[in-house]
Amino acid sequence: MEISPENQESLTQELRDIDTLYYLIHSMDTTHKEQFEHIDLHLADIVSQSAYQAGVRQIIYLGGLGKNEEHLPLSPHLRNRQEVGDRLRQSGISVTEIRAGVIIGAGSASFEIIRALGSKLPFIPALNYNSGLCHPIDVDDVMQYLIRAYMTDLYDGKIIEIGMQRAYHYDEMIILFAKIVQKRQMRKVSIPLLHYLLPPVVVSRIISFLSAIPYTLVSPLIEGLASNAIKDKYAVESIDRSISPIDLPSAIMKASQEELTGRVESFWSIPITLQVLAKEKESFLHIEANKDYEEVTQEFRKKGLLFEIRERRVSAESVEAIFAEVQKIGGEHGYWSPQWLWQIRAFLDRLMGGSGLEVGRRSGVSGLRIGERLDFWIVSAILDKPFCKVLTLKGRLRSPGDSWLQFALIEEEEGWKFTIRAYFKPAGFLGYTYWYTLYFVHQYIFDVMIDRIIAEATKTRANRE
Repeated sequence: MEISPENQESLTQELRDIDTLYYLIHSMDTTHKEQFEHIDLHLADIVSQSAYQAGVRQIIYLGGLGKNEEHLPLSPHLRNRQEVGDRLRQSGISVTEIRAGVIIGAGSASFEIIRALGSKLPFIPALNYNSGLCHPIDVDDVMQYLIRAYMTDLYDGKIIEIGMQRAYHYDEMIILFAKIVQKRQMRKVSIPLLHYLLPPVVVSRIISFLSAIPYTLVSPLIEGLASNAIKDKYAVESIDRSISPIDLPSAIMKASQEELTGRVESFWSIPITLQVLAKEKESFLHIEANKDYEEVTQEFRKKGLLFEIRERRVSAESVEAIFAEVQKIGGEHGYWSPQWLWQIRAFLDRLMGGSGLEVGRRSGVSGLRIGERLDFWIVSAILDKPFCKVLTLKGRLRSPGDSWLQFALIEEEEGWKFTIRAYFKPAGFLGYTYWYTLYFVHQYIFDVMIDRIIAEATKTRANRE
């Protein structure tokens, strides 16, 4: 991974007049496993060197707990977390390294794994490599420590290990979730030779399937089951006792309630490679929503995109109601079309290792945010302007190509236009075969969707009036 001198200089300029920099970057990308650790270290070099040149005084880095012992060595993931801290310190800037273990919070990858296994497994299989301990911590307590690191000189230039008072085995956390949230006793069962049948790579695949967390995130976490992610000689209590972390039962209950009510503050379970946060990557979805059908057709064909488009003229008075209706998409609400068709596609997705409809949605019926998961979609763009309202979803479906679903309300000289567009960028011959096999299904679904959305919005608006 390289960075151009122009980008390095741009980052340095962005950091001018910055006193303190929070460093929260963590790749955890096992797609290119041989580069995984090098990427993190290279990114640390880029940022720390730019920060040094810009005159940044302090870097506050959120790393990972890990006690390296002969019988319980650190996993590559945990070792890399600490190596990143060392690399940041080489810049000459004062680095405060906050080391945390499993973070319990609505939306976090670790909690979603605990929740999925605690909800779906009938028992916990005893595995000989699940021997490590961990000091978990609530996400709000992590935030308190990160803020505290900026507010006080006590933490300057130090390694700070944070966590709850008690350490847990990983299976204990799952059993505790089942007891608190599911109200059931979950047992740990020893099955002879099971660890030979379920090595970490297989367990990672199973957990990814059950939790809908991508394998690239699950695998490094599972590798750490045989490591001690616990506080040791840098425990925060040795220098500061101003913060009292809540215990694990309280953290589990809080995170569960926040997920139920849709108050999810973060979406840590989605790798950046599956998110669409940079507009330049898909600018055609942001800007070209206001182009007419002929322009769209010609331009998208040049780009190798296949698409379905449905358009309706709507009144200015109904625009807000339609956009509000659009944002109800997914989860229990569904897709304004026969749910059994989506369930079939979700079933096929699950067979291929995807998430299917298991994810649902985390934000109730409104308040969507970029990066949020909706079933087998990710919210990649939301635009709510007086003249233009757009919601774009990027598909996470297992398919031979990339897909997007976009809802747009555009004000034109003739009035407002409501458009639904499905985009697909096929990956070779299989991609084209996949798209055209579903041609008539798409024709039906999008015709029904656009009319029902308008009908539901009209009904909601009439009831309010």
